[in-house]
Amino acid sequence: MLSWYAVAVMGLPGPVRFFCEDETRLGPKTISGHKITAKGIKPKGKVQWQFKAADLYGVVEPSTGEHCFHPSQQ
Repeated sequence: MLSWYAVAVMGLPGPVRFFCEDETRLGPKTISGHKITAKGIKPKGKVQWQFKAADLYGVVEPSTGEHCFHPSQQ
């Protein structure tokens, strides 16, 4: 159905290739721990989250296994 649409409606010549795409974000995340306080006292403390991360984009053609990956820094 999609290949028919690409050839007939959009007018694309030749064979049509289908790809699957996915992305993920890789980076550190602060681990919050426990603080020791007296009983009944709520612990207070600052938590600084890390904002540096890298995005990884990947594309694969299922029929041939051809693939491409592209990293991106923030």
